[in-house]
Amino acid sequence: MGRAAGVLENHEEGRRYVEHGLRAYVQDKTSEIMPGINKFFAMYELFAMYREWQEELAKEISGRQVGTKFA
Repeated sequence: MGRAAGVLENHEEGRRYVEHGLRAYVQDKTSEIMPGINKFFAMYELFAMYREWQEELAKEISGRQVGTKFA
């Protein structure tokens, strides 16, 4: 009987855990500590990648123009 009673108590405790208001609130939140800073650095990295791509594209275009009258 002791084990069966323990299982029933755990079932009730599990139900209360699942239905707890704080758990429902936290469930859809991100696990980041400072999401604003993370987003800032992610945007910085994207802009840096874009700038590098633009520089490579400019070099490629200027390389094609070496033999033309624009060089």
